[in-house]
Amino acid sequence: MTELLGTLDVADATVRTQIIDDTSTIYASLNQSKAKLNHKRKNLGSAEAVAQFGAQFKLFGQSIANALSIANTPEKSDEQMAKLLVQLEELESQFADPETNSGDQFLADIISKREEIYETFENHKQQLLDARNRKAQNLGDGALRMLESIKKRTQSTGVTGFTEEEALNTYFAADGLVQKVRNIAKELQAMALASKPMTSTHA
Repeated sequence: MTELLGTLDVADATVRTQIIDDTSTIYASLNQSKAKLNHKRKNLGSAEAVAQFGAQFKLFGQSIANALSIANTPEKSDEQMAKLLVQLEELESQFADPETNSGDQFLADIISKREEIYETFENHKQQLLDARNRKAQNLGDGALRMLESIKKRTQSTGVTGFTEEEALNTYFAADGLVQKVRNIAKELQAMALASKPMTSTHA
């Protein structure tokens, strides 16, 4: 505008002043229109972002329920939680713009959801660890009872005792109770290997 006014060749001061006033009014009106348009665009973009975030956040909530149903071991619980946190990071990078009001709200929702995921999956993992420990204890107790029964049946005295090594070996190879003990031992070993890197969240 300054450059434009500098090119005016008007000797009459009154006319020049009127031209300046009119030009200023035009520019003010133009700037006001631009501001309104930018505000309208911003509101429209914000509304669209809110709708998109709401839809994706709702879908993410369904993913949490699905992940919990898949996480049937402590190890899978950690795995599913890690996947969900990656998805949440992607949502944050897409929507959480701190320069916008909507972005601030999106970020608050994401932070709250992240805390919820940690708490939910840590509790879920602890329940699975407790269940695994109870199962191991029950299997161990059952195996001890079976071994006691086998011991009694293989004693060298009594009606059901064995006095020959060959007969004893045949018994161990064919008896169903002995096989059950072997299977329990394998299962306990597998559970121990799976639990080795896992730590309880209880103190």
